[in-house]
Parts: sequence; C-alpha cells; structure tokens
Amino acid sequence: MTDDTIKVLLIEDSQDQTQLIRRLIGEIPPPRFQLDDVCNMSDALARLSTRQYDVVMLDLPLSGNVGLDAFRTARSQAPQVPIVVVSDSDDDEVALTAVKEGAQD
Repeated sequence: MTDDTIKVLLIEDSQDQTQLIRRLIGEIPPPRFQLDDVCNMSDALARLSTRQYDVVMLDLPLSGNVGLDAFRTARSQAPQVPIVVVSDSDDDEVALTAVKEGAQD
C-alpha cells in the first residue's frame, strides 16, 4: 500500500449501505481508499484504539446509540480524526449540532 492511500473507518450497521459505500468509493480515481467497516461502536472503538485512520464515516443514528451519542463517543476516542456523519435522516437540528461539535460539513 502506498503513502497516498486514504485510510477510512466506516461505522455503519446496514450491510446494504456498507456495500453501496464500498462500491461508490471503489469508483473514485486515485489516491485509493482503504475502507475498514464495522457495524457497532464497540468494534469501532477497538479499531480506533489500535489503528490509524485518516477519516471516519459514521452512520447516525447507529443501532444502540441515540442521537449524537455515537458521534461524541467516536470524537472522544479519536479527537484528531475528521468524522463525516452519514445519515438518511432529515433532522437538520441533529446535523447542525454535529457540525458545531466538530463533524465535517
């Protein structure tokens, strides 16, 4: 793997969404992405504590986490890593709060 590979941690509890994101990322020209995916926060926290990532893509809401809890948990584990919130929710208030708390806009 080359130094220009972007390491992404995808935290997504829907296998269909994970497959869609993998396919879309695979269509992007270089630099290439290395995509690791997990389906819950406990696995995400384990990965974030043992591996370096360039960006985190986080499903919001994630099963078992309410509102912004998943974002706040990920942010506390990896405060230096940009977090992109991925959601099909139309809740503008949650989105605005996430951006105010450090999510990437």
